[in-house]
Amino acid sequence: MSDKIKKDDLYEVFDENGQHKLNKFSTEHKAEFNIDFSIEKLEVFVIIPELTKISTNKIIGSLEKARCELILSKDFKISSDFQTVIIDEIKHVIPKFFNRKMIQKEDKNTWEMIFRQILRKEIFAEVQKQKELQTQRIRNFKLQ
Repeated sequence: MSDKIKKDDLYEVFDENGQHKLNKFSTEHKAEFNIDFSIEKLEVFVIIPELTKISTNKIIGSLEKARCELILSKDFKISSDFQTVIIDEIKHVIPKFFNRKMIQKEDKNTWEMIFRQILRKEIFAEVQKQKELQTQRIRNFKLQ
């Protein structure tokens, strides 16, 4: 028995765009960020999978037809020394472990991590609220 993956097996796991087929299906929510440095605006969205009933007790969520809900919209201003960020008039110190060069370059991944760190409680609360609604949607969907 060989441990090597056959080329045909890969076509069963990945779609024509190279995306893993299982990534398209999830009932889990996820947060996505839109950071616009030119107008200093942060928007956080929650991605809500569309529910599909495949059997009496089995429901899947499709990310291909997911709904996108705005959960947070914040104004921000970055200090000239890149040590602090003001979000909705509240000053937050940027933790030292973030790469200052990437912060200065306005690297979206770095800034997303910073905003996730600073706004984690608000984001968590909003995503939890959407998860509770999704749980109710799943229950109602099973009754159909």
